Amino acid sequence: MLFTKIGIYNLFITYFGLIVCAFTLVVVWIGWVGNRNKEFPFILLSLSLLSVTIYNGCLFLLELAKGIPADKMDFRYSLMVWSGFGSFLLGAISLYFISSYFAIEVKPPKRVQVFIQHFLLGLLFIYIATLSILQVRGLLMHVSYNGEYEYGEYAFFGYLSSASFMLIDLILLLIYRKNIPGRQKRFLGFYLFVPLISMLVKSFLNGIYVVALASSFSVLILMLYELGVQAEHRRMQEQKNEQLKVDIMLGQIQPHFLFNVLYVIQEICRTDADKASEAIGDFSKYLRHNMDSLSISTPIPFTQELEHTKKYVSLQQLRFGEALDITFELECTDFYLPTLTLQPIVENAVRYGVRKNVSGKGKVAVRTREYADRYEVEVEDNGPGFDPSAELKDGMSHLGIRNVRERLSRISGGELRIDSTIGVGTTVCMIFPKEEKA
Repeated sequence: MLFTKIGIYNLFITYFGLIVCAFTLVVVWIGWVGNRNKEFPFILLSLSLLSVTIYNGCLFLLELAKGIPADKMDFRYSLMVWSGFGSFLLGAISLYFISSYFAIEVKPPKRVQVFIQHFLLGLLFIYIATLSILQVRGLLMHVSYNGEYEYGEYAFFGYLSSASFMLIDLILLLIYRKNIPGRQKRFLGFYLFVPLISMLVKSFLNGIYVVALASSFSVLILMLYELGVQAEHRRMQEQKNEQLKVDIMLGQIQPHFLFNVLYVIQEICRTDADKASEAIGDFSKYLRHNMDSLSISTPIPFTQELEHTKKYVSLQQLRFGEALDITFELECTDFYLPTLTLQPIVENAVRYGVRKNVSGKGKVAVRTREYADRYEVEVEDNGPGFDPSAELKDGMSHLGIRNVRERLSRISGGELRIDSTIGVGTTVCMIFPKEEKA
């Protein structure tokens, strides 16, 4: 194989871009799978990075083909044609994903964003079709009779397709610059600035893939910025989850509940020492679970949350005896849920359902069901019920419900549904999607 000095430079540039982009892509993929990070802008940048990786691979193969001896003309010809065409095609595809990313990040009105996305996709299809036609006719690039790689008379169209996407990015950045935080604006501007500078440098270094190097570098910078943004989002989400756990825990350890339980245990001590000892054990485990929940940021087995709930139920039944009838109808127990979710719902059923009945008596039923795509936990009471539309206005529907709903969504991807009828009762249903099996 024979390579010119410029060819050696280009081999190094494209090999460097290929390895660095591929390595970054693998790291991003591992992180994405591990964190189940599926934000759409992040996916767009990952697809762009994948396109840039293949783009560098095409350019690397193109330079390799130029060094193949003339006696292997057929292989050399095929490798040049396909790698040259691939570089044009992948360049446009990569910039399409970046432009789609811009269309989201500049935060235009929803209808405008939808229009831009459709426009970009239509533009990409036009470019792919046009580049393919030009290549078939030999007008994009071709190999001369003496085996040299040459650009066709319409090769400029390949650069035009890439430049048009960058022009759209620049227009979006200028129009919606007020919607973008200063730090992000600098990174987006940097992404546009580097390739433009590389085009000027290319005029002094004719034949060297300066633009390819700049494109790889700018996309990597954008990806690293987005990784930082996602890490910050996760950190803030974890902080919010921790605060939610504190709020729920503090909501569960209410002074009146503690005083009532201690008073009941004091009364039992006078008549039944064994029962009082059992009550103290349940009370201790109840408090310990609440405190331990502060250090738990992942879902726990349902059986563990169920045991905690039963401790709460046993303490309440010490107070209310037969006036409180709580049953458990469990079709399944082998699933996970966030800590301190079932018990607060049962407590609400007791406090704002059963105990609000005129007689002070009532029933609470806890049920579990398994479906093909989800698990459901249902808590039903026969209390006075309420108007669900007034749930957030009655002053009693409680920080606990809102916290449980948000924790279900954030930690398990689940949801909480409330169905209540005045004079009939209330049913709260927690839904936990099953995890997809690899």
